[in-house]
Amino acid sequence: MKKSSFGVRIEDELLDKLSEIIDESRYLNITRSEIIETVLETQLNGDHSKERIQDLIIKRREGRLNR
Repeated sequence: MKKSSFGVRIEDELLDKLSEIIDESRYLNITRSEIIETVLETQLNGDHSKERIQDLIIKRREGRLNR
């Protein structure tokens, strides 16, 4: 499958969580890109993914998304 690259800006808190996952998973030799791709695959594959993503965006913008 063809892959594309694009820049992503995230909050430092999320970057810290990514780094933590990488540190705790050294035996898998995973990368940030692999983690992001896996999370996107998980969230975007499903019958209600569009509605779920839209709901999460609204909650995040309103400050109601639990972190």
